[in-house]
Amino acid sequence: MGIKSGPGTTRIRGAGGRFASSKGYFSVDTLTRGIAQFEIKMRDKIGEIAEEFAQELVDYARSHAPWEDRTGDARAGLSSLVEFGRGQNLVVSLFHTVEYGIWLEVRWNGRYAIIIPTVDRKGRDLLAKMKGIMDRIVFYE
Repeated sequence: MGIKSGPGTTRIRGAGGRFASSKGYFSVDTLTRGIAQFEIKMRDKIGEIAEEFAQELVDYARSHAPWEDRTGDARAGLSSLVEFGRGQNLVVSLFHTVEYGIWLEVRWNGRYAIIIPTVDRKGRDLLAKMKGIMDRIVFYE
């Protein structure tokens, strides 16, 4: 590994002469700004992925709800919320907005349930979307 310096720029080359980053050169200013923005950019990207996922949950739940609509209110009332909780924990909630939604979930042995089946079916998708997240964020510009 070789390190070359010029005025205000340090270039790091790994084995084979390639740069340590495919993005090119790093300067001290670029690295400092990138480190300072790390938490903000990570949180923003995680939030962005979670928002997209929350909408996927709603779409899946609405299209796979096992009940037969009478008014369409229960299906249309499926909704989601994304928020950062205590200790930077990310919470993605899927819920009913109609007052009888709880009965669709628990009555008749869960025959008409859609919340838990949706989370069971789609939960791993969120983890897959988070995998490799750092490769998709530009920490320096």
